[in-house]
Amino acid sequence: LKEIPEVCKYYHQFGERLPEILLHNLDELEGRLRGSATTVALTQSGALLSWVESMKEFLAPDAVHWCNGSDAEYSFFCDKLVQQGTFVRLAAAKHPNSFVAQSNPNDAVWHSKEVFVCSKNQEEVGPLNNWEDPNKMKEKIASLFEASMKGRTMYVVPFCLGPIDCKLSKVGIQITDSLYAVLGLRSTTRMGSQVLHVLAKDQPFVQCVHSVGVPLASGQCDVPWPCDPQKRIMAQFNDTAELWSYGSMYAANSVMSKSCFALRLGS
Repeated sequence: LKEIPEVCKYYHQFGERLPEILLHNLDELEGRLRGSATTVALTQSGALLSWVESMKEFLAPDAVHWCNGSDAEYSFFCDKLVQQGTFVRLAAAKHPNSFVAQSNPNDAVWHSKEVFVCSKNQEEVGPLNNWEDPNKMKEKIASLFEASMKGRTMYVVPFCLGPIDCKLSKVGIQITDSLYAVLGLRSTTRMGSQVLHVLAKDQPFVQCVHSVGVPLASGQCDVPWPCDPQKRIMAQFNDTAELWSYGSMYAANSVMSKSCFALRLGS
């Protein structure tokens, strides 16, 4: 596992000339190796490691999984969502590698009143956004998020908006307890250990924290679409480049690379 980042860097220097099968084989190898070592973080970023550790203590998950973005990992996650009832696999002959996900009827859309833009200067958020003082919002979300991942796995998802190695691309790290959100990030961004490979020690990244808001007691069975619509909230902190989302598994709320990062924070 420790040698894979160097191999990946070596491969990337060849660009489009490199046969895709080599990267595919490397992903497969990494997926198999990480099958028993999902707590290993392939990064030298002290800021990232420190942040993830602090979130682990705050959110209190039962386990931590660093997502690598490999095909093997993707297949494993899809199978797990099928077992949980979140996904229904379609007929492979007509729709290969395709699934249907039916959301909770109360978690099928986001409302503007649940989205807050937090900045010291209220004038920066514009007339159409809900402004809140950053300190007050931090107190509010702290009460919601504390131990919110108890009984669940905390997934650490590195993703990149734009091509890997491009100076204009933006790196984000999302922490989530939703496999549905993990797969959404994989489908819409460049996601996985390749992002960690190029994340310099001091390179900034956007911190994204998401929880469905349904901690599980010991022995408690999960539901196909966990959420807490009554406490649903999204908060964007302009001054510190942070995004927080609680209580929803709906894609616009849980896949934070989309409207949260690329649209609102990006503008």
